[in-house]
Amino acid sequence: SVAVTLGIIAAFILFKNSTDEKVDQLIAGCGDSKIITMCLIYLLAGAFATVTSVTGGVDAVVNLGIENINSSFFPLGIFVIASFLSTATGTSVGCIVALGPIAISLADKSGASLPLIGGALLGGAMFGDNLSFISDTTIAATRTQEVSMKSKFKTNFRIVVPAAIVSTIIYFSLSQHFDTTNFQGKQLVFDLILVLPYLLVFGLAMSGINVIWALIV
Repeated sequence: SVAVTLGIIAAFILFKNSTDEKVDQLIAGCGDSKIITMCLIYLLAGAFATVTSVTGGVDAVVNLGIENINSSFFPLGIFVIASFLSTATGTSVGCIVALGPIAISLADKSGASLPLIGGALLGGAMFGDNLSFISDTTIAATRTQEVSMKSKFKTNFRIVVPAAIVSTIIYFSLSQHFDTTNFQGKQLVFDLILVLPYLLVFGLAMSGINVIWALIV
């Protein structure tokens, strides 16, 4: 909000119209149907992300993934978990923040390469953010270009999935060479029901329902 305010002030200074005209143009622009629709989706997406995070959804996804991957396949596992988490939450940065400390700890305990684990985390996070229905960039792109979320997903799917397949093969081949004898795992707690909201939003959006209704549900 600070950056937006500074941008508006800069625009008021740069343009030569009267203050009243500038205010009228600002309000008319803010009231544009595309802008208002984007704001509504942003609000709902933010509420969805906050609720699922507070109820333990993010932790459940991470723990579910960590608990079910073999320690010798951590780079591949981190890539897959990050891909799902960023797709479900619509944020690559949020995914990295949530999974980063765990990924670093796993790299340290398993003897895996930290740069490789970091690369897997970053790649998975960006992969999911590209495909997410509730990503801010997806919302802005689809509303300004007047295309459906489903069409954007299909286009991005064709672009990023080949790269993800190649990455998966590379991570799989490298993972088998890690020495994991020093890894000491611990029992992680997760509740499958906390993962369901993510799957529900994705399923509803894929079915063609308006993303606003998907997020309200």
